[in-house]
Amino acid sequence: MYGWQKDYFDDNSHSEYFLVAANQVGKSSIQIRKRIDIATRPELWPKLWPRMFNVNPSYKPMSCYLYPNQTTTLDEYHEKWVKTLLPKDEYKDHPVYGWSAEIRNKILKSITFNTGYTIYFKTYNQNVMDMQAGTAFAIDADEELPVALYPELSARLFATDGQFSMAFTATLGQQEWKDVMDVGSRRETHKDAFKRTVSLYDCIKYHDGVQSEWTEPRIEQKKNMCMNNAEVRRRIYGEFVRSEGLKYGGFDRTRNLVKYPRGSTGQEYRGVPKGWVVYTGVDIGSGGESNHPAAYCFVACNPEYTKLRVFRCRRLDKIETTASDILAEYIRDRGKIIPAMQCYDWASKDFGTIAERAGEYFVKAEKSHDIGEQILNAAFKSGMLKIYDDGEEAPKLARELEGLSITQEKRRAKDDLIDALRYAITRIPIDWSNVIIRSNGGRVSEVKETRSKADEYKEARPSGIWTEDDYEAQFYGAEDGEIEEWNDLY
Repeated sequence: MYGWQKDYFDDNSHSEYFLVAANQVGKSSIQIRKRIDIATRPELWPKLWPRMFNVNPSYKPMSCYLYPNQTTTLDEYHEKWVKTLLPKDEYKDHPVYGWSAEIRNKILKSITFNTGYTIYFKTYNQNVMDMQAGTAFAIDADEELPVALYPELSARLFATDGQFSMAFTATLGQQEWKDVMDVGSRRETHKDAFKRTVSLYDCIKYHDGVQSEWTEPRIEQKKNMCMNNAEVRRRIYGEFVRSEGLKYGGFDRTRNLVKYPRGSTGQEYRGVPKGWVVYTGVDIGSGGESNHPAAYCFVACNPEYTKLRVFRCRRLDKIETTASDILAEYIRDRGKIIPAMQCYDWASKDFGTIAERAGEYFVKAEKSHDIGEQILNAAFKSGMLKIYDDGEEAPKLARELEGLSITQEKRRAKDDLIDALRYAITRIPIDWSNVIIRSNGGRVSEVKETRSKADEYKEARPSGIWTEDDYEAQFYGAEDGEIEEWNDLY
């Protein structure tokens, strides 16, 4: 075994186990191996399920093993269970290690060991409520379990104080499992569970120090076979990364998260170059342990409006804030910088009022998600927008961009810094034609034009004379989203 495999295999002190690992490193195999070991060692059962065996020492445990679909179940059964891991030859009919499988109509139903332990097989697209006996002593999931199934499955373990285990590569990238594996953060859930994130580099040697088949040159070769950086992080390093179904698929950490420039002395330069202008965005939040935190971003733009740099940002995590608190923190971090425009979330009237009384001029942000998301994705993908990595706040923004799915509920979304960045960047008059030509080596790509309601009304009022209704209508699209967002929070 590798060291991480042995840690997982030997541990029986947790009620939940999560293994997030690179491909083809033995995460599924070690989960199967541990289940077979428990099934063939009756002396372990009273220790694993003391309450059940205190009531009835002759209990015959049953567990459930889940695969994504029936095809995968049969393939895994023949290739891993039978060929490699289940007792065979003279042990196939052994009084302890012996076993028999029930397969009907090419569907694997169960494996029963001569100890009396039975493993029932289910798939993610079956009705998980339809389990034998209704109560399980353990549940094992191979690959990422749809989160919607977890509550029903975990309820099957209540009576037995049973164990849940999942070994997977984060291909679906569901936020709930990401929170589970976000060890040490304030968003971490299931904190008492056994957790391991495993990369191919954790598999170079076995637990006893013997060299494995994985070498650094071989791992580098596998890296080169991956399509993008997200695939490298997921397939090679075993990290919880999503590259599909993301709101900000244009963001790539290797392209868009960069180091600060260095001056002639070699020191990092964190200021704003001469001639560049600064735009800022402030997202208002009440903060604290369970509410959305406040956040703000500072974006510098070159005189040609073809380069954007997030050179400073901050998310006020775990800090309860009022509108005046947020303004004070923002002004402190702004220092002597004089922004060309300061934008704020105009859902907070208090912030606008307090800022005005303090002599600070803020404009209402463009809150349309469609416009902001499209601009951000285009800016990231073209390479014109980069985030300077300060080692503290910028990585938070990167994680938000990498983790926000298109289906995530707004009230649960981790997008506070993203919102602040959206507010700033949608007010910058970017020269898209120049950007697209440069980013494609001189080849012009078609880019869908983004126009705000304000642009449409300007065209409709060539004289420049607007009515009160025009001003109201300017924010109509944003208002719909605003109402939906506040309803979610309510």
